[in-house]
Amino acid sequence: MIMKSSFAYLGAASAALLMTTAATQALDFKPYVAVDSGVNLLQDLHLKAIPDVGLDSGKFSFSPGYRVGVHMGVQVQDQVAIEFAPGLAWNSLHQTVVNDTVVPGIKGEFRQIPLMVNGIYSIPLEGKLKPFVGLGAGAILSRLELNAGGDKSAEDDVTFGYQGMAGISYAATERLSVSLGYQFMSSLDHKKFSTPTGAAVNHSVILGLGYKF
Repeated sequence: MIMKSSFAYLGAASAALLMTTAATQALDFKPYVAVDSGVNLLQDLHLKAIPDVGLDSGKFSFSPGYRVGVHMGVQVQDQVAIEFAPGLAWNSLHQTVVNDTVVPGIKGEFRQIPLMVNGIYSIPLEGKLKPFVGLGAGAILSRLELNAGGDKSAEDDVTFGYQGMAGISYAATERLSVSLGYQFMSSLDHKKFSTPTGAAVNHSVILGLGYKF
């Protein structure tokens, strides 16, 4: 179900972006594409208390994972760009704690598909190096998969998400650029999980490659 939803979001957003790009070419806006990847650190995912089943507190802790993304946008001014940026963040489960007790034998993973619209501002400096900052918002499709001794489960949810980023870009050629940056991303609480959790908060270090048309 989550994959169907993600394809629907991606298809609609991509079509809107293509129509916007075609329309803005007449206004001399400059379209670009970029890809990036890097390390993703996911903070503990805290379980909401359910007194009826004896759950007072709990959390899932995750190992470092990865994040990949695609950026399709237009540079509307020399320093300002707007882009649609789908991606994928993945982390494996490291530890499960329930009521302050470590529960052994549980394996799993947490996947997030962010579908964000970002606004990027590049700080005007002389030379090929340009610092940048940005903010974004959109939807995050999340899946939590668990395997407790062969008893498998999968939970899906879609929440509002937001992110912020900062980094530096280097113009290797007139059209090609490379970048290194930090990215923060958070969802809202996952209320549709059978055991609801708090927000998924991510920290990523990203290496990117961009091309201007």
